[in-house]
Amino acid sequence: EWYDALDLVGVSAIDAVPEGETYREMLAGWEGYKRRARELHQRFNKPVVYTEVGYCSGGCEAERAPTRRDSWLHALRYQVLLEAFRNETQWFKGVFWWHWNTDPGWFAAEADGCMTPVWKPAEDVLREYWRTSLPKPDPWPEPAKCMGTGRCVAAR
Repeated sequence: EWYDALDLVGVSAIDAVPEGETYREMLAGWEGYKRRARELHQRFNKPVVYTEVGYCSGGCEAERAPTRRDSWLHALRYQVLLEAFRNETQWFKGVFWWHWNTDPGWFAAEADGCMTPVWKPAEDVLREYWRTSLPKPDPWPEPAKCMGTGRCVAAR
């Protein structure tokens, strides 16, 4: 079969937003997603990775600004997903977080891109789970502008 050539099974989980507004409600909401991911692992005998997971931090609608509660729920969603899969490391191999741009200047230009965890409490959750002791760098003072040469320079 074609899947014998695969190293792992990737699943987009961008729409995986369990219902609830408490830790326990959200954690219970992950059970169905976890069961389906485990079934894929068992069917193909391959580890599973979520290729896309991200959450809106609030203010995604133009008519309202994000609130402190929005930031708290945003961070909680990251924490709950990580907790839901904490003991599944034999078959679940991780997550690609949506909207973590590799151009640091993008974040300064984007300000509060609602889908990114960067510069928000959700980033602190991710740091805690990966236990880095490095300080968070200061944001770039101005956005970077990528030139046709493949180099990024500060915008003027």
